[in-house]
Parts: sequence; C-alpha cells; structure tokens
Amino acid sequence: MREEFKKIISSLNNGIKKGLIEDFTLIGALALSSFSEPRATADMDFLVILKEGVTPVGLTEWLRIVRGHNRAKLCKGKKVNRIKNLIEIPIGNTWADVIVSEGKFEKEVVKNSIRIRIFGLNVKVANPEYQIVMKLKAGSPQDILDASSLYRCGVNKRVLKTLISENFLESKFEKMIKRSL
Repeated sequence: MREEFKKIISSLNNGIKKGLIEDFTLIGALALSSFSEPRATADMDFLVILKEGVTPVGLTEWLRIVRGHNRAKLCKGKKVNRIKNLIEIPIGNTWADVIVSEGKFEKEVVKNSIRIRIFGLNVKVANPEYQIVMKLKAGSPQDILDASSLYRCGVNKRVLKTLISENFLESKFEKMIKRSL
C-alpha cells in the first residue's frame, strides 16, 4: 500500500498546484491508526475540499485523463453511508476513496487536521476528535468500534464535547461509551 499511498498523495498535491483542490486530509482506518491501535484496511480514505467552481465530475475527469487514474469513477449519493460525492480510484492492489467535502463540518475537519509522517510523507490527518465525530455520524458497527478505540487513546474531551453537541450526537456518543465499558 506504500507505493499506492505515495501515488495518490502525489495526485492530490498536484490537484492543489493545478488549482482544482483547495486542501485535503487523510481520514478512515489509516488516519485512525495514526492515533490508536492500528487495524487492517483495504483502502485509503481522503476528504477533499474543491476550489470554487470545480465540480466532483471535473475532478474525476482530471484524475482519469491527466493523472492516469483511468478507472476512477464518481459515485453519487450513496444512501447507505450518506456520502454525496465519492470518487473511487482503483490503484495497484488497493483503492482510494476521495470524498468531496460538501459542508461546513467537513471543511472544519480538513482545516483542523494535523501533519503526520505516514509512509515517509508529511500528510494532513484528521485529528482524533473530528474522527470520532465522523465515525459517530457514519454509525456502522465498525465506525462505533473505531470511535471507541480513538476515545480510549486519549482525546481533548472539552473539544470533543463541543463537537458532539454542535453535531447533535449526544445520544450516539452515550451509546458508544456504554458499549465500550
């Protein structure tokens, strides 16, 4: 996964240089492993903020044509996980999921990310408090386990409490706490 990770980071950084992407951050299991007990994963997940005027369709086409990710495809409106614009990019023996930020919260996630070295690269990773909130929003059994794992590794509880309140996740958070006892 190391080489595939480097290739997708290169493509996303190139998207910034070309004025298509404003910023991006690593989310998902790789990001989780930066702060808590590592867990197996088959993919890489990124949250991307597009520059004004750039569409998910435009970014997908650029990735396919210019960056050589010719099997990249835009999946619109996956109800199961409430992701509106997801670009799936098969790459080597794995794939990258590039989620296009749609709202204020996602932009906050990217803005408040932390730089960490992963596979020899200095990349932005969503901080643990925001990862917990994203996992609670997604709500699958694995997401709840991931959120619980992050919580046990130590987080800024004041920041987390504010984020949970702002996103109306108090009941999901309480259920997570009860399950992890």
